[in-house]
Amino acid sequence: MNAKCACNVCSGQIEFESASVGQTIACPHCGMDTILYASPAQPSTVRNKRDKSDETIYSQGNIKVLPTRLMIGSATYAIAAISSLRIVMIPASKLPLLFSILGLIFLPALTGIFFDLGSMGGHILSGLLFLFAVFLIVVAVKKMKPTYALCITTTAQEQQVLTSPTVEALHPVESALHQAISMRG
Repeated sequence: MNAKCACNVCSGQIEFESASVGQTIACPHCGMDTILYASPAQPSTVRNKRDKSDETIYSQGNIKVLPTRLMIGSATYAIAAISSLRIVMIPASKLPLLFSILGLIFLPALTGIFFDLGSMGGHILSGLLFLFAVFLIVVAVKKMKPTYALCITTTAQEQQVLTSPTVEALHPVESALHQAISMRG
């Protein structure tokens, strides 16, 4: 029997054999890894994993999604307690950039205190320190990349359970959790 689901990354429709539910494949549309799952609208024969609470839906490193629980390291979350989940972007810290700009502003004063700027060596040193400060600012700007977090809302609160430098790494876990939530009925 054939089943359909949407790609976890591009949302393209994928048709597959129902026996392949839970497997990870490369999406034929975008090429990214996606977990095949049974849509809630699919017949119950496709969702036969409902009774198998110990079957793994997703497992990568210290992350494991089962139909009844999410395990990340030593933390365990009951799927039944998860009311919603989402991926959020955490902006990068601007503190390194701020310190670099402050250093650039105060650089002339500091070099004037410690070195004789009237001499040729003082001018060369001042120029080198200025270039170094500009280099630090460029490095700080390039390193200012956001982090992404998978947040789950339970009956108690919303909490970040998993973070990653790329949003693509969180999509398979999010998809597996959606599958586990849909299996609970």
